[in-house]
Amino acid sequence: MWDTGEDMIDQRDVVKIPRTSPYSDLLIENKDYAVTYDNSLGGDYCLFKKYAEQEMRNNIRLYALDDLASPELKALGRRMVAEAFAELEHPHITLPNGLSLACKYNQEIDKIEAGRCGEGKIDINLFPYNHQDTLAENLEAVKRELSMMPEYARGKEQGQSAAHGGRGR
Repeated sequence: MWDTGEDMIDQRDVVKIPRTSPYSDLLIENKDYAVTYDNSLGGDYCLFKKYAEQEMRNNIRLYALDDLASPELKALGRRMVAEAFAELEHPHITLPNGLSLACKYNQEIDKIEAGRCGEGKIDINLFPYNHQDTLAENLEAVKRELSMMPEYARGKEQGQSAAHGGRGR
C-alpha cells in the first residue's frame, strides 16, 4: 500500500497503486518509494512512500480507522474485524435476562448481525460496526441496544425456545 504522507501515514491518502488520478504516470519506483507525474492539472509530481500491510494494520490498531480513510484502507479494516470475529469460538451475546443470541460480522455491509435462530425462524438485527472502538466495545454496544428492544427484554424462559432450536451463525 502507498501513501503520500511525509512523516506518518495519512489514512485518507492510502492507495493500492501509486497514483493521484487516472492521468498519473509512474516515473520511477523502488522498494520504498514511487514518483508519479500528473499532467492533467498543469503538471504535478507526487512522491509516494510504500508501506507493508502489517504497518497499515499496526496503524489501524494504534489510531483506529478514520471515518475519512481511503476505500483501500477501509477494506483492510473490515478484513481485520472479520478475522477477529473468526477467532471467536462461538460468537454470541448474552443479555442481562440470560437470553443468548448468535452474532456475526458482515464484512460487505460493515455491520454486526445479532439475533435468534430456530423453529424455522431467523430474527436478525443489524448494528453498524464502529471502527473507533474495539471488538469487545462494539459487542457491548450491541448488547446494550438489544437489551432495550422489547422483543429481547422478556425473561429468559420466554425467549429460550427460539434460541435453543437454531444454530449459531
